[in-house]
Amino acid sequence: MRRVLPLALGLLVAGCSLLGGSGNGFDVSLERSDATITVRVVDEVGLVREATGGAPEPPAGVAGSEPMAYSPNGDLTRLSVRWISNPCSQHPTLTISGNALSVVIDLGPMPGACDDVGIVNAVTLSLNRVIDASDVDVSVRP
Repeated sequence: MRRVLPLALGLLVAGCSLLGGSGNGFDVSLERSDATITVRVVDEVGLVREATGGAPEPPAGVAGSEPMAYSPNGDLTRLSVRWISNPCSQHPTLTISGNALSVVIDLGPMPGACDDVGIVNAVTLSLNRVIDASDVDVSVRP
């Protein structure tokens, strides 16, 4: 019994770290038009319960080439983040900080020359509290 309890506690802690939380990160598979890539999601504020690659289309009149966050279907406990990159961005990192009012997308290393073709990327985050997407600042770092 004494050996089982530490093992069970260790598994519980390890499992919780996969779900986000302060300073935690996890990987999300994202199917794009050119390839399937992995997006690293880093949750510095403990807000994200789950993340999935892709997102529903943004509301009418919201689409554009600027990075954006919106609540899919008006659900304030979900946040979809969309940005444009070129095909060389294969390992982006999405970092949530500042009480979730800041989302920074680092496009990651860019090997060699690359086409300027714009590829749409999107990740949807399930949150453990309500966030108004209009209060979220989304930026992209090359």
